[in-house]
Amino acid sequence: MIQALFILAALLILALAGYLLIIAVRWAFRFPKAALILCTLLIAGCGIYYQHFITQHRLKHLPKDLPIDDILYANEESWGWGPGGNETGFIAYKLPDIAAQAILQGGLAYLEKLSPRGSASGFYWHYGKWQETPILSDPQWLDNKQKREAITAAASPKIANYLNVYGFGIPIDPLIESELNTAIAKPKSYFAYGRIGIIIVIPDARKVIYAYNG
Repeated sequence: MIQALFILAALLILALAGYLLIIAVRWAFRFPKAALILCTLLIAGCGIYYQHFITQHRLKHLPKDLPIDDILYANEESWGWGPGGNETGFIAYKLPDIAAQAILQGGLAYLEKLSPRGSASGFYWHYGKWQETPILSDPQWLDNKQKREAITAAASPKIANYLNVYGFGIPIDPLIESELNTAIAKPKSYFAYGRIGIIIVIPDARKVIYAYNG
């Protein structure tokens, strides 16, 4: 009975959609200029909404209390769908001067007070323990030669290695890449791993980076 009702509802929706399409086509032939303007506005509106949706989605990667609204750069790619798919992404955000000064003064204590966005089991991110750079002890940041050797203070972490750890690396802006590699190899920046990915705060450069692999 329930299945029959679903089928009936689907048929009614299809019939209504077909009826509205016929009306729209007739109206377009009758008022072609108005139809063109309306279509242009609809396409532009869809584009604006899509960009807004993507921006809001990318901002949700950040802790809730971090006052960031601007995205400087982003590159995200995916291969396949579902559990067997792979995704790699890199997003650079503009860190406002007020927040940067607060982080420079408060350091880890400031960052540890930031509220998480959503629950620990949710998609948006609970971050683990905040740490100060340099990143020294994680082999996924090192190139093959360095992985074969003991990890020492001389080892140089690289964002390209992190993004490509599963063989699905992506190109990123070379200037931001160089700036980030320099920041994660010396003190005074901060990072924390989330359920997915890592967030890196670079107060001196007024940037926050979110990157993920796999």
